[in-house]
Parts: sequence; C-alpha cells; structure tokens
Amino acid sequence: VSSHPLADVRDQLARRADVPLSAADSLREGQIVTVGGLVTGVKPFVTRKGETMAFAELDDTTGSIEVVVFAKTLAAVRQILVPDAVVMVKGRADRKNEGEVKLVALEVTAFEATANFGVVRLRLDARETRAAIIQELKSLIGEFPGDAPVVLEVQTTEGPKTLRFGPEFKVRPDGDFFAEAKALLGDAALIA
Repeated sequence: VSSHPLADVRDQLARRADVPLSAADSLREGQIVTVGGLVTGVKPFVTRKGETMAFAELDDTTGSIEVVVFAKTLAAVRQILVPDAVVMVKGRADRKNEGEVKLVALEVTAFEATANFGVVRLRLDARETRAAIIQELKSLIGEFPGDAPVVLEVQTTEGPKTLRFGPEFKVRPDGDFFAEAKALLGDAALIA
C-alpha cells in the first residue's frame, strides 16, 4: 500500500497556499487565491472559436477543485499541467454554476519541494504592526515546539533588520504553524 502522492510535501503545499481546497466553498465570487495540489485529471475542450482550453482537477488531500484554464493560459502551462504533476495555481473564484466553486487559472507553476526547511524565515513590517506582535509571535512559536530556528526579517523606519529568536524558540514547521503565522502576521509573512 503506498501513501498519498502528496504525503511528503503536504505541509509545504499548505504553507504556500492561501487556503486548503477543503475551504474552497468559502471563497467569494472573484476572490483571487493561490492553491496547490496534485493534478488528478486534465480534460481538453475546444471552444467555438477553435481554441483549446482545459478543465483540470486539483487535489490537496483535504479536498479538490475544478480549475478552468483558458486557451492563453493553457498555451503557457501545457507542459506542467499534466496528470500526476504537483502544481501551484493562482486563480479567481467562480461561483456562477449552481453555487459550485471553480477556479479560473491566472497562473500555473510547477511546485518545487524543498528538502528541509532548516530555518523558518518570517517577515513583518514594524512600521505598520502593533507593538505586541513579537510577544504574540513568541507565544505562537511556543505552541509548536520543534527543531527549526526562527528568523524574523523586520522592515523598520531605519531600514531592514534581521532578528534571530533564541534557542528556546524553535518551531515545528508544519502546515498548522504556517497557517497560524499567516493569520497573525499577514500573507506576506512567509518567506518560501
């Protein structure tokens, strides 16, 4: 019995995606999000204009979504949008048909797994952040104890500064931690 093809990269996918596919039903019409997953099928379709577009099924172990890839985008991504490929899709939510959510692809990129996180790198803009954020981040790190050191890149009024948390603040860099960090610090907080 083999494991799910995404088992080894599930946490990295979750870290780079805005939402898990299980939450696709909560997307608003026109909302732009980045999701990642395994391409489980691609159905080409020829339009009335004679252009080839495709409907791709994307699965991330939490759920799946149909991705609509129009001709212009398909021409650019045909080599990577193939069954069993792991991809990241930036797309716009489309709720027009019977309330079912589809994603209209704006960009499709091959997913590149990293061997190990090593150091968890986060960023924040201190010019626009409340003062208590560092204490909140320390608490969050405490909730996910692990082996990865944490480095925080901070934009200040005096320019960029890099802060390394002490050895007692090491984290387990999994999808749950990154989801919480993104919720606390914002989308731009995670450095891939």
